[in-house]
Amino acid sequence: MTEPSSRPRSSCPIDNCIGTSLTAGGECLEHASEDQFATFLESLQHGDSIAFRNTQIHAQRFSQVLEALRDPGGRPILGTASFQNSTFHGAVNFRQALFTERGTFTRATFKHSVSFDGCRFSGRANFIRCNFNRTVKFTRTNFDDGSSFWGTGFEEEVFFAGARLRGRAKFSDCRFAGGTRFSDTTFEGRVSFRNCIFAAATFTNVTFGSGLTFRWSEMSGRFQFTGVSIHETLDIAETRFSSTVEIGPAACRNEVIATNSNWANGARISVATPRIDLSQARFEKSLALNVRYAAITLEGSTFEEASVITGVPPFEFSAPDGRVRLDESAVADSTGVDTPSIVSLRRADLANLALSNVALTKCQFSESHNLDKLRIDGDARFGRSPHGWRRSSKFPYFSHWIDRKVINEERQWRRQNGWRRPWSNDRRRTSVHLASADSIAQVYRSLRKAQEESRNDPGAADFYYGEMEMRRHSQNTPRAERLIIWLYWVTSGYGLRASRAIVILSAAILSTSWATVNFGFTGHAPSFTSTLMYYLESMVSIRNDGLGSTQFNTVGAALRLFLKVVGPVALALSILAVRNRVKR
Repeated sequence: MTEPSSRPRSSCPIDNCIGTSLTAGGECLEHASEDQFATFLESLQHGDSIAFRNTQIHAQRFSQVLEALRDPGGRPILGTASFQNSTFHGAVNFRQALFTERGTFTRATFKHSVSFDGCRFSGRANFIRCNFNRTVKFTRTNFDDGSSFWGTGFEEEVFFAGARLRGRAKFSDCRFAGGTRFSDTTFEGRVSFRNCIFAAATFTNVTFGSGLTFRWSEMSGRFQFTGVSIHETLDIAETRFSSTVEIGPAACRNEVIATNSNWANGARISVATPRIDLSQARFEKSLALNVRYAAITLEGSTFEEASVITGVPPFEFSAPDGRVRLDESAVADSTGVDTPSIVSLRRADLANLALSNVALTKCQFSESHNLDKLRIDGDARFGRSPHGWRRSSKFPYFSHWIDRKVINEERQWRRQNGWRRPWSNDRRRTSVHLASADSIAQVYRSLRKAQEESRNDPGAADFYYGEMEMRRHSQNTPRAERLIIWLYWVTSGYGLRASRAIVILSAAILSTSWATVNFGFTGHAPSFTSTLMYYLESMVSIRNDGLGSTQFNTVGAALRLFLKVVGPVALALSILAVRNRVKR
């Protein structure tokens, strides 16, 4: 094997030619005579290094060079191969070639098709600022020590089917003007497609052993990303998708970052990952986001057409051997719970969004737009308030809480305003933007309206309760109004707690009957049972002469009038509370 240093080189002596000479003082590959070229071929043996820089390389002569470098098994073996600033004419075939050292094609131009099918680059492969004017194939190619395609232009189709790329693979600032196909490809290092332009791209059954980024790229044609496994982060931030997008089924171990991305056409995304950040994303057409495990951030996002985010069962996709279930083990190990959750909807426009089978226990709703038009379907789970008797940090230091749906902002607000003990035991405690009682009431009002417009009045009841709670505690609510709301809360739990109204009604009847027997009659008083039955019947306006000629005194008349007013009100509140819980 001959090293590059053992073959001294100089520029071609032909005027205006700067091509590398084949031999010391001789012409370059393009200008060498047949005799000079034959002598050069005779000097080659497999494993030699070659240098054809600044040269016009014709396919016929170059195929003879590769033939001279074949080992006894018939495989071309090259040492260091240098083709900087060279131009290849005609179809070039590197098939099965082994590059034992670095392969450098910086600023090379391939005028016709080229095949690296079955090649192996043991050293680093550099295709920096290359131009491939026709189809290029890297099928079943192995890159053992990293590869760089930075600034390269692919004018027609490019294939990486069955390729394996170890080390870092850099495709930044590339232009893929034809179809780009990565199928059954393995990337063992970090992969970068930053600031690239794709006419169309297909990634099928591809494994990324590290992170993958498409940041600042533009997909002008169809983008398909199916059966893909990413062991770290998928970064598609600030990327524009001008055509139809299909991402997934895909598994991403760390997170998917799609902040400030723009989706001009329909998008269908199916992904299993711990986190998805869609902050400031803009969906001009419909989005179907099918998710497993992920905590989803939608701050400032816009959905211009009907879109849906859904928690789904394990993914399956088509493979050559039939339907295959996506391997989610790495994601499952890091999260555990496969139900996706919404983390934030702040400043998002939700007029066309629907949520289904997602957890909303940690979601921040405040400052969102068109929240009253958000559709919440399926098993969408909200946080729950503490319930039962709990010790409190506020007077009277013990309180009884009713189980109901609550939003994260109310939990945070209560912890910050004196209810630390009953609410600090909540395991879902998170740090969120601290909203005011008025803004929390507005969130509950919008959620209630959204549920009522979906004909789900029972589902809206807890949101109404939360709205009234925040109005009762807001310092901006006038005192008289707060007193009325407080009485409404005490007597019936805002018309939603039938038991409370029934207890008050029962207490009013019993206490009034006792007081009347002891203080409300002139002369001999009837029995407590007779008085109780009299009040029960008179409360519902059933005429009753059961007390005979017994006369009420002033106190008795006042007590009777009091029960005539309070009794029907408490009874009506009980009926209202039951109706609000069962109404359809």
